[in-house]
Amino acid sequence: MTTLEKIRSNAALLITVIAVALFAFIIGDGLRSGSTFFQQKKEVALNIDGETVSIHDYQVRLKEMEQLAEQSGQKLNDQQRMMINNQLTQEYITTEALRKISEGIGLKVRPSELYALINGEGLSTSPLAQQFFAQFGINAADPEAVNGFIRQISEDNIKSLPTQQQSYLREIQSQWTALQRSIKANRLQEKLGSLLSRTFAINKVDLELEQGNSTRSVALVRTSTAMISDSTVSITDEELKKYYNDHKEFFAMKFPATEVDYINLKVVPSTADYKTAAEEKDKVIQDLTQEGDEENAIRNFNDKFLAKSFYTLAELEQMGFGTDNINFIKTAAVGSVNAPELINDKYSIFKLIAKKTSPADLNVRMIALDSAGVSKVDSLQKALEQGADFAEMAKQYSIDPQTKDNGGLISYTNNYGMVQKEISEAAAYQMGIGELFEKPVGNIVRITPQGQNNGVLLLKAEAPGASVEKYKFVYAGIPVNFSDKTYNEKYTQINNILIQGGTFEDMAKKAEAAGIDVVRKTMVYTQTPQLGNIPESREIISWALKAEAGEVGEKLFRAGVDNLVIAAVNKHIPAGYVPMDVVKDQIKDRIQVEKRGEMLVKNLENKKLSSLEAYAENLSSKIDTLVGVNYQVRGSEAPEFNGYAMTTVVGKLSAPFSAGTEVMVVKPLSEEKPASIETVNSALTLQRRADLSRQMSYRAFNYILQNIKVEDNRARFY
Repeated sequence: MTTLEKIRSNAALLITVIAVALFAFIIGDGLRSGSTFFQQKKEVALNIDGETVSIHDYQVRLKEMEQLAEQSGQKLNDQQRMMINNQLTQEYITTEALRKISEGIGLKVRPSELYALINGEGLSTSPLAQQFFAQFGINAADPEAVNGFIRQISEDNIKSLPTQQQSYLREIQSQWTALQRSIKANRLQEKLGSLLSRTFAINKVDLELEQGNSTRSVALVRTSTAMISDSTVSITDEELKKYYNDHKEFFAMKFPATEVDYINLKVVPSTADYKTAAEEKDKVIQDLTQEGDEENAIRNFNDKFLAKSFYTLAELEQMGFGTDNINFIKTAAVGSVNAPELINDKYSIFKLIAKKTSPADLNVRMIALDSAGVSKVDSLQKALEQGADFAEMAKQYSIDPQTKDNGGLISYTNNYGMVQKEISEAAAYQMGIGELFEKPVGNIVRITPQGQNNGVLLLKAEAPGASVEKYKFVYAGIPVNFSDKTYNEKYTQINNILIQGGTFEDMAKKAEAAGIDVVRKTMVYTQTPQLGNIPESREIISWALKAEAGEVGEKLFRAGVDNLVIAAVNKHIPAGYVPMDVVKDQIKDRIQVEKRGEMLVKNLENKKLSSLEAYAENLSSKIDTLVGVNYQVRGSEAPEFNGYAMTTVVGKLSAPFSAGTEVMVVKPLSEEKPASIETVNSALTLQRRADLSRQMSYRAFNYILQNIKVEDNRARFY
């Protein structure tokens, strides 16, 4: 193009005929160049502070993440795909922000440092690397095994293999690349945090906060501001505008938005459909009663469960089958089938296959061996069978970092967040170690983990729990689904509204007259996974983001299996601030809450009440007492409560005050003060510095993320 510009600047010196020819050439070339430029711009998925991400590169990474998510065998729906899509976008933004910060202050992760984080040579092995290699039975601290793995997934080796093997290894190769990106990013963030920790000093206030400050026991009376009717509150347009302008940053909008109106018909089963489900239920009960092939009897249903092992009563309760169904399993004779009722449009059928009494659980110790230690397995097993201390052997030889230091004892976090070491029979089968419940307690059991060729486990059960009844059962959920006939009737009904044409409001009036839901002014963005509460509706959002303002969709959208939607674009809103008219109702609601609170506070002040009992009686409320109150806001409690609770004199009554959607009066009852600051040791100071380092690093990095300029063009493609 530089040459062409020179030609343009000297065109006047050329003879007329040549000038005309050159002009035609230049225009053609310019149009081609311009076309290429605009085409390249159209293929940009993200522009992050001037750094572009092409849709090709973006799609490659997205596909890798989707494949990884689907490894469990579950197919992703549109909503899940969009959530992964958003995760990838955030990863790109985070990576670019981290790159800019690092380059600006000279932070780097050299290749040798990255490799050391992977195999632990001179640095602690990254937990991410340990977890990654463990799935292949490889010790991250074994250089030979790690290098062998790297050679196996190298491009030269992959190209030399059959096509089927190439596909598998390329998936692992992409995971390896992602692992290195994650380890590098984590290392840079660690360095940034370490650097920030040297930029501030610990002062007296910091130490007081570290000690937790004083805590108080506080009595209070509270009531909702809703006891004041909205009809008594008047709000002017000037007040709405003032609130909007005073709180404008609350309505900041980093990305463009689209306002969508839509009509949604949710298809539900007809009377005939309920009759069909009842007939299916009777057929399954008959098959389960007469046949011993439970798996065949439930094969046609998605909602089913055939227990391969025995479950305790506690485990049945955790599975959420309901009290009546659990009582049936507990009390029924082996071979019995229940008589289910229709609950939430579903019949839940159970058959008790078997029951037994045995230990509820076991403790299990494990020695995990990888590629570097598997040659020792025979000698280790022999030594253990001859009486060697399993716990000591686990500490010496196991490569599992979670159990090794505890003598190989397996523990895990249960559903309640508590660390638990007892393993039930059902859990053992799910973990692939169910064989332990088939052997005498104390036997040494050798297991090769499923899907691993390089690792082996030596296991020993101990400390059996109390004997309890256990149950093996089969379950089938028979739902009431709408038939094709029902669906077609509803489709025709809403499609007729669409094909009759007119404005969206014309269609909305017909829909409302027919009892069909109409939803207005729903905001959607490029990153929005679904429209309102409609599952698998990303297609509608993709259409809306590209449609013209005022446009009604020409097609009837089907979202999920049971939603039929007519959509219209109200308007497109550029990035900046959400317009006043969009948030007007939200602002009005907020001002109403504030005004109701002010009115209620004033009414209480005029009554000049002098005790909590008097306030409780006047408000038809009660006196509550909260302990351990300090300046830190807990849960959904309004911060005003903490302020009044900590500043009102102990034993004195506060004035009435608004706190969010409530009005309160508090009376501090007692106060506990921490030890003097002088008793704080240097270890606590270092801990506080570490805590502040993490906070400062997070805040600084989050500030960059919030302010980095991002042009999100994904709506063109997804």
